[in-house]
Amino acid sequence: MTLRHLKSLACIPALLAGLLLGGASLALAQGWAVQTLSTRILPDGQFAKIAIAVHQAASAATSTPPVRHVLVYPQPLGTPQLKVASGNTDLTMGGTWIRALLHLQLHGVSLVYVDIPSDAERRGLTSRPSREVRLDLAATIKEVPQLFPGSQMHLAGFSSVAPLLDIAGDLQGFNKIVLAGSALGHFRSKDWSDVPQPVLMFHAPSTQCDAAPFLEAEALAKRSRFTLVKVGYERQDSKVDCGRTSQHVLHGQEAAVAKVVADWLDGKDIPSVIGHASPQTAWREEITSYQVPSTFGSNQLEATLLLPDALRFGAGPYPVMVFNHGDVELDSAAIRSKSRIRDMVVAREFLQLGVAALMPARRGVGMSEGTYPKGFSANDGDSIYKARVHA
Repeated sequence: MTLRHLKSLACIPALLAGLLLGGASLALAQGWAVQTLSTRILPDGQFAKIAIAVHQAASAATSTPPVRHVLVYPQPLGTPQLKVASGNTDLTMGGTWIRALLHLQLHGVSLVYVDIPSDAERRGLTSRPSREVRLDLAATIKEVPQLFPGSQMHLAGFSSVAPLLDIAGDLQGFNKIVLAGSALGHFRSKDWSDVPQPVLMFHAPSTQCDAAPFLEAEALAKRSRFTLVKVGYERQDSKVDCGRTSQHVLHGQEAAVAKVVADWLDGKDIPSVIGHASPQTAWREEITSYQVPSTFGSNQLEATLLLPDALRFGAGPYPVMVFNHGDVELDSAAIRSKSRIRDMVVAREFLQLGVAALMPARRGVGMSEGTYPKGFSANDGDSIYKARVHA
């Protein structure tokens, strides 16, 4: 089936109206259509299929400008959201771009929502092979311009954005990339400066979504020469949350995000901060390093230091809890991807009592130098051996 055989689902506007703007009473403009595309040939000779929801321009009566730009947005989850066969559609976890859709439309930007393929087997974007992700998106990008003649195509990502950056250089037919709430804690060692398309990132420093720490997003944006826009909130999230009402999805800032996206796609200058002018940060944290002796010379190890809220507990000094992360599996993200040792489940309990948390990474873990020791020895039978060595 191609876009020439669109099947409109009247239920979509009603389902989405209460989701796009955090429950605001704005009616979603008509214009959604859902269809299925064939993408890849599977080992059994059948085609993999993906369902996509296309949002076209609203009627002239709404004073909506013509569509100049189209964002192709592959959803990052492992659960199908467009259940075409049953007629049910659930985009409640659509992320920033679904929530900002009406605002984007007012600036001449439309959206194509790409569901997971038929052979995904509940695997999210980060768990599927890069080749499959690329072919699925290539099929979408090839077909969609039929509905938006003369419009520019762009790629949009939310949260799990690394797979999109990995394939960007091999994917044709689009011009720019916009990302929101990037979860990059497991990609500290990556450098995407060779991505040929310009990249714009939105991130809230105050989010308490542990999957999307701001320090990693900021460092990666600088290293990869991405344009980073901080989304400012006066206060941090009141609870640990990555959901649809959290600052992770840029809740309440949809209008400002849409305006910046449209201006950037048009080649205009954009601000480095939107929302609150002095963005709150989720936690006062820094990455520090120190030297420790090794068998030959010394190693430089890293640690994350988190300090209590100064407004609540004063400027310090504070008591400090040193957290020893324990044994690490050799295929863990902390070794394979240099992920930072930052256990916020533990740290929060101490920070809320006015106690600082220091979380060192052992040698070979995170960005700490050296090789992580592996295997067992006779010393493991000594109940205090590890405590002595690790201390």
